[in-house]
Amino acid sequence: MDELITRILLNVSHEHVLDICNVILLVLILLVADAFLRIIAEVFQYNKDHNRKNTTKLLSRRLYGMVGGKAITSTPIRARLNDIS
Repeated sequence: MDELITRILLNVSHEHVLDICNVILLVLILLVADAFLRIIAEVFQYNKDHNRKNTTKLLSRRLYGMVGGKAITSTPIRARLNDIS
């Protein structure tokens, strides 16, 4: 088994390994960006549902509230979640 792994690793060029690492890194960056944008959209929807302006101050307070353990799920999303279950 060790010989097989060694043979495979020796036949893969350095450029291919770098390409694979770059793809993995870019995918992780895109996943984090997607998650962050979804959170921002949820915060904007929460503010809209509660008749609040979408200001930088409110955005940062809501994001801090999420980190602090307070859930901010807007009413329409909560209703959709209840319909699913």
